[in-house]
Amino acid sequence: MLIVGCGNASRRDDGVGLYVIRGLARAFGLPLDEGADEVSVACEVETPDGPVRLELRFEQQLDIVLGEELKDVDLFAVIDAHTGVYPEALRRVEAEPGYTSSLTSHHLTADTLAGLSQALHGRAPRTFIFSVLGHDFNFGEDLTPQTQAAADEAVRQLRDLVQEAARAARA
Repeated sequence: MLIVGCGNASRRDDGVGLYVIRGLARAFGLPLDEGADEVSVACEVETPDGPVRLELRFEQQLDIVLGEELKDVDLFAVIDAHTGVYPEALRRVEAEPGYTSSLTSHHLTADTLAGLSQALHGRAPRTFIFSVLGHDFNFGEDLTPQTQAAADEAVRQLRDLVQEAARAARA
C-alpha cells in the first residue's frame, strides 16, 4: 500500500498532504522526523486485522516514476488540497485507471499514474484520491482549523483503508 501526500508545506493549507502523512505515521507508530518536509517511510505495520506493508511519502507533486512503482502496489492513495472546486471539505473518490488531461505538463493525476501502470504492466492498484478543501494558501506552515478538521477525518479514513487492506490480505 502506497499513500502519497502532495502539496507545498510552506503554503499553509497546501501542506495538508504532509499533515495527513505525519498523522498516519503517528497512528501506526512509524518513525518520522516531525520537522522534515521530505518524508518517505516504508515498513510492515500491525493492524487489528494483521500486518500490511505500508509506504508513506510526501511530495510536492506526483511524478511519472510512480507509474512504474504502482505495478507492485495493491492500493494507492493520494492526498492533496483543493481550492473549492468541490463542495465538500473532504472529497474521497475511488478512481479508475485512465488518463486525465492537465493544463500543464507538470501535473499528473493519480488515475493517470494508475492507467500508466495498467498500460505498461497489465495491472493497476485500487486508487483513491482524497481532496481536502484549503482556505488559506499564503506563506506559513499551520493549517487553518477547518482544513485541519477535514485532514483529521482523512487520517481516520486512510487508517481504515490500511486495516481493510490487511483484512483483504488475510482472506
